[in-house]
Amino acid sequence: MRFRDVRSLWRSERDPNCVRRLWSQQLAACLINAAGTPDPADRDPRLLDLAVAILQDLEECLPVWTRGRSKEQIQGYRVSTNWTLARAHHLRTNHRAAVRHMGEAMRLLKGSQPAAWEDAEEFKKQREKTLARFASDLARYKTAAESPPKGQEPATRPNR
Repeated sequence: MRFRDVRSLWRSERDPNCVRRLWSQQLAACLINAAGTPDPADRDPRLLDLAVAILQDLEECLPVWTRGRSKEQIQGYRVSTNWTLARAHHLRTNHRAAVRHMGEAMRLLKGSQPAAWEDAEEFKKQREKTLARFASDLARYKTAAESPPKGQEPATRPNR
């Protein structure tokens, strides 16, 4: 696709929200990937903050985007957005929010149904594989949420 064609897609009057949503979600994923260094000290939190802001803005625009969309498309979009938000929050060390978004993504995925054009058996296999990956991510986020940051003692309650 040539640049001129892409630019015309961006300005498409037929469905401008679809293309903008896709590009915004891809932009947020690229920002998260750029900030996702193994060492937390090397991460640029501004990239993660921008990615979270873009994704939250997309969630607010969801009612506009959903007009004329199938239930399966909307469900898939919400799963993808929640998974991406969970990853961004985990990298920002906001593990509780990561657990919340990953739990929501798993809940939505468990309730999803195949689209009319999809093979039901293949859909179920893929969904189970994705749920297993999400479960391992959720366990990692929960572990990180329960352990205190390095250099800090866990908060304890005084005995009464």
